Amino acid sequence: MSINNVPAYNATLAFAGAVRSKEPLWLRRFLEFMLCTFLAYVFTDGTLIAVNTGVSDMTSLVLESGEGDSSRQIFYIGIALLLFLIAARHGLRNVVLPFPTSVFIVVFWCFCSVSWAIVPDISLRRTILATIIIFATITIVSALGPLRVTQLLYRILAFFVVANMLSVVLLPGYAIHSEHEMDTALIGAWHGLMPHKNVASAVTALSAIVFGYHAFLTRSWKSAVLLVLSIIFLLGTRGKTSLGIVVPCLIAGIMYNHAFRTQRQRFLLFATTFLLLAGLAMFAMVFTPLLAQIFDDPASFTGRVAIWDIVLRYAEAYPITGAGFGSFWLIGQDSPILRIGGDMPWLFGIAHSHNGYLEMLVTTGVPGLVLTVIMFVIVPFYSFVMADSAWRKINGLYFGIWLFAVIYNLLETHIMNRDRQVWVIMLIAIQVAFLHRKREAGTGPRIVLGT
Repeated sequence: MSINNVPAYNATLAFAGAVRSKEPLWLRRFLEFMLCTFLAYVFTDGTLIAVNTGVSDMTSLVLESGEGDSSRQIFYIGIALLLFLIAARHGLRNVVLPFPTSVFIVVFWCFCSVSWAIVPDISLRRTILATIIIFATITIVSALGPLRVTQLLYRILAFFVVANMLSVVLLPGYAIHSEHEMDTALIGAWHGLMPHKNVASAVTALSAIVFGYHAFLTRSWKSAVLLVLSIIFLLGTRGKTSLGIVVPCLIAGIMYNHAFRTQRQRFLLFATTFLLLAGLAMFAMVFTPLLAQIFDDPASFTGRVAIWDIVLRYAEAYPITGAGFGSFWLIGQDSPILRIGGDMPWLFGIAHSHNGYLEMLVTTGVPGLVLTVIMFVIVPFYSFVMADSAWRKINGLYFGIWLFAVIYNLLETHIMNRDRQVWVIMLIAIQVAFLHRKREAGTGPRIVLGT
């Protein structure tokens, strides 16, 4: 079947003027298979088919030792090595060229933090894995190109939405959190083929953005049906964070597409964004007492305030260095949480800070947080703003996805968190924006695979 017949982002719609790839067909197919396998592995949290163990948070299994999953490490290392060999066929410069400089800076600081990490070997292992994920994601996007990556992303998200819905109907005992869960709040929540409802809700919310955006642009009934299925399943997961932000992010992507038709519309979009942020700041000032009351309650945001308080207390003691990348949670008996959170034993089973930015603060210090915000929030935003209008249709999709990830990390820890689902898709969005920044259609720092 021709790729232009796929109910996704065909060349005429999204990439007018794009140059067709000249790489060998067998290599393209192999890379496509790698991308699909990679995303399936990420979306199922390291297991192509989830194993229902009755443990609500699989990462709690490694609390005592801080050991990682060896099979997961082997899988990602294998993917990265294959991609390196493919890209290096035409010189090492071909490996480095597609990478934004900003990514190198953040990764470099994370490696520096290993030298002062509480448990250096765990920190080093997690830093290497995070680097491998970044390398694999950026390399494969640059090799296949945004158009083909988007088409494959559409297909695999469609597969998971349909499969998840079928699993709930046909295998409810497997696809729905049972009464045996250690966390009683999970009972009855849907997770489908994925191991946890939080994973399922994040992936499904991203699916809703993809299908909703495409349905709006093309009036495709298939995308509309997939959007409805995504919404139904998302409601079943009870993922409050995802439910709360998915619609605004979808609307933002659609607005981006319309705003980039003229300079005036572009100005109005970003002026509106500025006024919205200013309005939120005014709201915060006016309702400061109410907000203070909320954040003084440790139970607020389903216990996140207590977690954030612990994180900020540690960051205040070590503002420049932090604990070292990946060296605060789940590192065994050396974890600072055992000392700081001694009066709240439930914190011992927490796997992360439930805020991606605070996670970078507590593990890499203020420099790491500043670099993260600049490199993964400000720079991508600039890339989207400066993108050529020829790419506005596909960039609108990834702007919505990127915005979802930016907001999502205010309540969950995915940014720079190895193979977390939202982080991987955020990387894809950032790389697409980088490839499209102020470049003519069909050009950019793509990986050369063949002539």
